[in-house]
Amino acid sequence: MRLLMDAAFEEARCLSCTHLALEVDALGALSVFDAGCAVPARARLEALTQWASDGMGVSALRRAAWDALAAVPGAVRVDVWEDARQWCALRVADGWGWKVGELCPAERVPCAVRGGTRLWCLPERGERSVEREVLADQGRALAFLAPGLTVQCSDGASPACTFHYPHGLAQRVDELTASLPRLHAEPFSFDVRWDGLRARCALQWCDVDGGLQLAFLNTCAVPRQSPHVAACLHTVRAALAVLADVPVAALPSFRLMRGLTAVFAVDGPPGRLETLSPAEVREVEAGICERLYPLALEAFGGHPVTPRLVSQALASV
Repeated sequence: MRLLMDAAFEEARCLSCTHLALEVDALGALSVFDAGCAVPARARLEALTQWASDGMGVSALRRAAWDALAAVPGAVRVDVWEDARQWCALRVADGWGWKVGELCPAERVPCAVRGGTRLWCLPERGERSVEREVLADQGRALAFLAPGLTVQCSDGASPACTFHYPHGLAQRVDELTASLPRLHAEPFSFDVRWDGLRARCALQWCDVDGGLQLAFLNTCAVPRQSPHVAACLHTVRAALAVLADVPVAALPSFRLMRGLTAVFAVDGPPGRLETLSPAEVREVEAGICERLYPLALEAFGGHPVTPRLVSQALASV
Protein backbone atom coordinates (compact mmCIF):
# COMPACT_ATOMS: atom_id res chain seq x y z
CA MET A 1 0.00 0.00 0.00
CA ARG A 2 2.82 2.40 0.90
CA LEU A 3 4.41 1.80 -2.52
CA LEU A 4 1.36 2.90 -4.50
CA MET A 5 0.30 5.63 -2.08
CA ASP A 6 3.72 7.26 -2.36
CA ALA A 7 3.53 7.10 -6.15
CA ALA A 8 0.00 8.55 -6.12
CA PHE A 9 1.11 11.31 -3.74
CA GLU A 10 3.89 12.27 -6.14
CA GLU A 11 1.40 12.53 -9.00
CA ALA A 12 -1.09 14.42 -6.81
CA ARG A 13 1.63 16.95 -5.93
CA CYS A 14 2.00 17.56 -9.67
CA LEU A 15 -1.82 17.82 -10.01
CA SER A 16 -1.86 14.79 -12.32
CA CYS A 17 -3.71 12.39 -10.00
CA THR A 18 -7.30 13.20 -9.07
CA HIS A 19 -8.73 9.94 -7.72
CA LEU A 20 -7.44 7.08 -5.59
CA ALA A 21 -9.38 4.00 -4.46
CA LEU A 22 -8.19 1.76 -1.62
CA GLU A 23 -9.97 -1.54 -0.97
CA VAL A 24 -9.61 -4.64 1.18
CA ASP A 25 -11.73 -7.46 -0.26
CA ALA A 26 -13.24 -10.57 1.34
CA LEU A 27 -10.04 -12.55 0.71
CA GLY A 28 -8.00 -10.00 2.63
CA ALA A 29 -6.38 -8.76 -0.57
CA LEU A 30 -5.51 -5.08 -0.85
CA SER A 31 -5.98 -3.09 -4.03
CA VAL A 32 -4.91 0.46 -4.79
CA PHE A 33 -6.34 2.18 -7.87
CA ASP A 34 -4.47 5.26 -9.09
CA ALA A 35 -6.16 7.52 -11.66
CA GLY A 36 -2.96 9.45 -12.28
CA CYS A 37 -2.29 10.61 -15.80
CA ALA A 38 1.32 11.76 -15.59
CA VAL A 39 2.19 8.69 -17.69
CA PRO A 40 -0.50 7.28 -20.05
CA ALA A 41 -1.93 3.99 -18.82
CA ARG A 42 -0.93 2.10 -21.97
CA ALA A 43 2.64 3.29 -21.59
CA ARG A 44 2.60 1.92 -18.04
CA LEU A 45 1.50 -1.48 -19.29
CA GLU A 46 4.11 -1.53 -22.07
CA ALA A 47 6.80 -0.63 -19.56
CA LEU A 48 5.57 -3.31 -17.14
CA THR A 49 5.53 -5.92 -19.93
CA GLN A 50 9.09 -5.10 -20.90
CA TRP A 51 10.21 -5.05 -17.28
CA ALA A 52 8.54 -8.43 -16.67
CA SER A 53 10.45 -9.96 -19.59
CA ASP A 54 13.90 -8.41 -19.26
CA GLY A 55 13.90 -6.08 -16.23
CA MET A 56 14.32 -3.00 -18.38
CA GLY A 57 12.26 -0.12 -19.72
CA VAL A 58 10.59 1.36 -16.66
CA SER A 59 12.70 4.42 -15.95
CA ALA A 60 9.75 6.69 -16.74
CA LEU A 61 7.65 4.88 -14.15
CA ARG A 62 10.01 5.12 -11.18
CA ARG A 63 11.89 1.87 -11.66
CA ALA A 64 12.37 1.41 -7.90
CA ALA A 65 8.61 1.26 -7.44
CA TRP A 66 8.12 -1.39 -10.11
CA ASP A 67 11.10 -3.42 -8.92
CA ALA A 68 9.56 -3.47 -5.45
CA LEU A 69 6.65 -5.45 -6.90
CA ALA A 70 8.98 -8.41 -7.30
CA ALA A 71 9.53 -8.43 -3.53
CA VAL A 72 5.83 -8.33 -2.63
CA PRO A 73 4.88 -11.75 -1.19
CA GLY A 74 1.78 -13.55 -2.42
CA ALA A 75 -0.14 -13.10 -5.66
CA VAL A 76 0.15 -9.75 -7.43
CA ARG A 77 -2.01 -8.37 -10.23
CA VAL A 78 -1.70 -5.10 -12.13
CA ASP A 79 -4.68 -3.83 -14.15
CA VAL A 80 -4.51 -0.94 -16.59
CA TRP A 81 -7.56 0.83 -18.08
CA GLU A 82 -7.48 3.23 -21.00
CA ASP A 83 -10.08 4.19 -23.63
CA ALA A 84 -12.61 1.56 -22.46
CA ARG A 85 -9.97 -1.22 -22.73
CA GLN A 86 -8.29 -3.17 -19.94
CA TRP A 87 -5.01 -5.04 -19.72
CA CYS A 88 -3.88 -7.31 -16.91
CA ALA A 89 -0.47 -8.48 -15.68
CA LEU A 90 -0.62 -11.38 -13.21
CA ARG A 91 1.96 -13.13 -11.04
CA VAL A 92 0.68 -16.05 -9.00
CA ALA A 93 1.89 -16.61 -5.45
CA ASP A 94 4.02 -19.68 -6.14
CA GLY A 95 4.90 -18.90 -9.74
CA TRP A 96 7.69 -17.10 -11.52
CA GLY A 97 7.30 -14.33 -14.08
CA TRP A 98 4.26 -12.42 -15.27
CA LYS A 99 1.39 -13.19 -17.61
CA VAL A 100 0.22 -10.12 -19.52
CA GLY A 101 -2.80 -9.78 -21.76
CA GLU A 102 -5.96 -7.82 -22.61
CA LEU A 103 -9.24 -8.60 -20.82
CA CYS A 104 -12.40 -8.76 -22.94
CA PRO A 105 -14.83 -7.50 -21.95
CA ALA A 106 -13.19 -4.89 -19.78
CA GLU A 107 -14.22 -4.66 -16.14
CA ARG A 108 -15.68 -1.50 -14.60
CA VAL A 109 -13.11 1.14 -13.68
CA PRO A 110 -12.97 1.40 -9.84
CA CYS A 111 -13.59 5.17 -9.86
CA ALA A 112 -15.69 7.50 -11.98
CA VAL A 113 -12.76 8.20 -14.30
CA ARG A 114 -11.77 7.03 -17.78
CA GLY A 115 -8.60 5.16 -16.90
CA GLY A 116 -5.84 4.40 -14.46
CA THR A 117 -3.81 1.63 -12.86
CA ARG A 118 -4.75 -0.81 -10.08
CA LEU A 119 -2.35 -2.90 -8.03
CA TRP A 120 -3.91 -5.91 -6.31
CA CYS A 121 -1.94 -7.95 -3.74
CA LEU A 122 -3.09 -11.09 -1.94
CA PRO A 123 -1.02 -11.67 1.23
CA GLU A 124 0.53 -15.08 1.69
CA ARG A 125 -1.06 -17.39 4.20
CA GLY A 126 -0.27 -16.16 7.70
CA GLU A 127 0.29 -12.57 6.58
CA ARG A 128 -1.97 -9.97 8.24
CA SER A 129 -4.34 -8.06 6.03
CA VAL A 130 -4.88 -4.31 6.30
CA GLU A 131 -7.79 -3.43 8.60
CA ARG A 132 -10.53 -1.11 7.38
CA GLU A 133 -9.77 1.49 10.07
CA VAL A 134 -6.10 1.61 9.09
CA LEU A 135 -7.06 1.87 5.44
CA ALA A 136 -9.43 4.76 6.19
CA ASP A 137 -6.79 6.58 8.27
CA GLN A 138 -4.28 6.27 5.43
CA GLY A 139 -6.82 7.41 2.88
CA ARG A 140 -7.91 10.42 4.93
CA ALA A 141 -4.30 11.50 5.51
CA LEU A 142 -3.47 11.22 1.82
CA ALA A 143 -6.52 13.34 0.96
CA PHE A 144 -5.62 16.29 3.18
CA LEU A 145 -1.90 16.04 2.38
CA ALA A 146 -2.71 16.26 -1.34
CA PRO A 147 -5.54 18.84 -1.64
CA GLY A 148 -7.78 18.17 -4.62
CA LEU A 149 -7.27 14.40 -4.48
CA THR A 150 -10.40 12.31 -3.86
CA VAL A 151 -9.69 9.08 -1.94
CA GLN A 152 -12.25 6.29 -1.67
CA CYS A 153 -11.84 3.48 0.90
CA SER A 154 -13.92 0.30 1.12
CA ASP A 155 -13.85 -3.26 2.45
CA GLY A 156 -16.51 -4.80 0.23
CA ALA A 157 -18.94 -5.20 3.16
CA SER A 158 -19.57 -1.70 4.50
CA PRO A 159 -20.42 1.40 2.47
CA ALA A 160 -17.34 3.07 1.01
CA CYS A 161 -16.06 6.21 2.70
CA THR A 162 -14.76 9.08 0.58
CA PHE A 163 -12.29 11.78 1.64
CA HIS A 164 -11.73 15.08 -0.13
CA TYR A 165 -10.00 18.11 1.41
CA PRO A 166 -9.66 20.88 -1.19
CA HIS A 167 -8.36 23.22 1.54
CA GLY A 168 -5.78 20.74 2.80
CA LEU A 169 -4.36 20.79 6.32
CA ALA A 170 -6.47 23.74 7.47
CA GLN A 171 -9.65 21.90 6.54
CA ARG A 172 -8.56 18.82 8.51
CA VAL A 173 -7.73 20.97 11.57
CA ASP A 174 -11.10 22.72 11.25
CA GLU A 175 -12.75 19.29 11.16
CA LEU A 176 -10.87 18.10 14.26
CA THR A 177 -11.86 21.19 16.28
CA ALA A 178 -15.47 21.50 15.10
CA SER A 179 -16.91 20.54 18.50
CA LEU A 180 -14.33 22.38 20.65
CA PRO A 181 -14.45 25.95 22.06
CA ARG A 182 -12.10 27.68 19.62
CA LEU A 183 -10.09 30.76 20.58
CA HIS A 184 -10.11 32.02 16.98
CA ALA A 185 -12.48 31.34 14.10
CA GLU A 186 -10.07 30.16 11.40
CA PRO A 187 -6.91 28.04 11.73
CA PHE A 188 -3.59 29.73 11.11
CA SER A 189 -2.22 28.16 7.93
CA PHE A 190 1.31 28.45 6.56
CA ASP A 191 2.95 27.06 3.42
CA VAL A 192 6.62 27.60 2.52
CA ARG A 193 8.72 26.12 -0.30
CA TRP A 194 12.41 26.08 -1.10
CA ASP A 195 14.98 23.86 -2.83
CA GLY A 196 12.44 21.24 -3.89
CA LEU A 197 10.99 20.96 -0.37
CA ARG A 198 7.69 22.13 1.05
CA ALA A 199 6.71 22.68 4.69
CA ARG A 200 3.13 23.30 5.78
CA CYS A 201 1.29 23.64 9.05
CA ALA A 202 -2.20 24.54 10.22
CA LEU A 203 -2.81 25.53 13.85
CA GLN A 204 -5.99 26.04 15.86
CA TRP A 205 -6.06 26.90 19.58
CA CYS A 206 -9.05 25.90 21.70
CA ASP A 207 -9.99 26.52 25.33
CA VAL A 208 -9.24 22.95 26.45
CA ASP A 209 -6.45 21.12 28.20
CA GLY A 210 -4.14 19.09 26.03
CA GLY A 211 -4.41 19.10 22.25
CA LEU A 212 -3.72 16.98 19.19
CA GLN A 213 -0.74 17.39 16.89
CA LEU A 214 -0.24 15.28 13.76
CA ALA A 215 3.00 15.28 11.76
CA PHE A 216 3.97 13.81 8.38
CA LEU A 217 7.01 13.36 6.13
CA ASN A 218 5.50 12.92 2.66
CA THR A 219 2.74 10.36 3.39
CA CYS A 220 4.33 8.82 6.50
CA ALA A 221 3.06 9.76 9.96
CA VAL A 222 5.93 10.67 12.30
CA PRO A 223 6.13 11.61 16.01
CA ARG A 224 5.08 15.12 16.95
CA GLN A 225 8.58 15.62 18.42
CA SER A 226 10.01 15.53 14.89
CA PRO A 227 12.47 18.30 13.92
CA HIS A 228 10.14 20.02 11.44
CA VAL A 229 7.43 20.27 14.10
CA ALA A 230 9.90 21.78 16.55
CA ALA A 231 11.05 24.25 13.88
CA CYS A 232 7.48 25.40 13.16
CA LEU A 233 6.61 25.81 16.84
CA HIS A 234 9.87 27.61 17.61
CA THR A 235 9.20 30.04 14.76
CA VAL A 236 5.68 30.76 16.04
CA ARG A 237 7.11 31.30 19.53
CA ALA A 238 9.75 33.65 18.15
CA ALA A 239 7.15 35.70 16.28
CA LEU A 240 4.88 35.94 19.33
CA ALA A 241 7.85 36.91 21.53
CA VAL A 242 8.77 39.77 19.21
CA LEU A 243 5.16 40.96 19.06
CA ALA A 244 4.90 40.83 22.87
CA ASP A 245 8.41 42.28 23.34
CA VAL A 246 9.52 39.43 25.62
CA PRO A 247 12.35 36.85 25.35
CA VAL A 248 11.51 33.65 23.48
CA ALA A 249 12.39 31.69 26.61
CA ALA A 250 9.51 33.42 28.41
CA LEU A 251 7.05 31.58 26.15
CA PRO A 252 7.65 27.87 26.87
CA SER A 253 6.44 25.50 24.18
CA PHE A 254 4.46 23.33 26.58
CA ARG A 255 2.37 26.33 27.67
CA LEU A 256 1.94 27.66 24.16
CA MET A 257 0.74 24.22 23.02
CA ARG A 258 -2.10 24.09 25.53
CA GLY A 259 -5.30 23.51 23.58
CA LEU A 260 -3.43 23.40 20.26
CA THR A 261 -4.67 21.16 17.48
CA ALA A 262 -2.27 21.20 14.55
CA VAL A 263 -1.11 19.31 11.47
CA PHE A 264 2.49 19.62 10.28
CA ALA A 265 3.79 18.28 6.98
CA VAL A 266 7.04 18.33 5.05
CA ASP A 267 7.24 16.81 1.60
CA GLY A 268 9.87 16.48 -1.07
CA PRO A 269 11.26 14.08 -3.68
CA PRO A 270 10.86 10.38 -2.79
CA GLY A 271 13.71 9.07 -0.66
CA ARG A 272 15.24 12.45 0.05
CA LEU A 273 13.61 13.18 3.41
CA GLU A 274 14.07 9.63 4.66
CA THR A 275 17.85 9.67 4.18
CA LEU A 276 18.81 13.08 5.55
CA SER A 277 21.97 13.33 7.62
CA PRO A 278 21.85 15.23 10.94
CA ALA A 279 23.43 18.25 9.22
CA GLU A 280 20.80 18.14 6.45
CA VAL A 281 18.01 17.90 9.05
CA ARG A 282 19.33 21.09 10.62
CA GLU A 283 19.35 22.72 7.19
CA VAL A 284 15.69 21.81 6.73
CA GLU A 285 14.87 23.25 10.16
CA ALA A 286 16.72 26.45 9.29
CA GLY A 287 14.89 26.66 5.96
CA ILE A 288 11.52 26.38 7.72
CA CYS A 289 12.40 29.02 10.32
CA GLU A 290 13.78 31.48 7.79
CA ARG A 291 10.73 31.37 5.51
CA LEU A 292 8.00 30.88 8.09
CA TYR A 293 9.06 33.69 10.43
CA PRO A 294 7.87 36.67 8.34
CA LEU A 295 4.59 34.88 7.60
CA ALA A 296 4.01 34.23 11.32
CA LEU A 297 4.78 37.86 12.19
CA GLU A 298 2.20 39.02 9.64
CA ALA A 299 -0.43 36.48 10.69
CA PHE A 300 -0.21 37.06 14.45
CA GLY A 301 0.49 40.78 14.31
CA GLY A 302 -2.70 42.57 15.38
CA HIS A 303 -4.68 39.31 15.59
CA PRO A 304 -7.13 39.35 18.53
CA VAL A 305 -6.00 35.92 19.80
CA THR A 306 -2.33 36.94 20.11
CA PRO A 307 -2.64 38.59 23.57
CA ARG A 308 -4.49 35.50 24.85
CA LEU A 309 -1.76 33.15 23.60
CA VAL A 310 1.01 35.30 25.05
CA SER A 311 -0.79 35.61 28.39
CA GLN A 312 -1.30 31.84 28.50
CA ALA A 313 2.37 31.17 27.76
CA LEU A 314 3.54 33.69 30.36
CA ALA A 315 1.28 32.32 33.10
CA SER A 316 2.75 30.42 36.05
CA VAL A 317 2.66 26.66 35.93
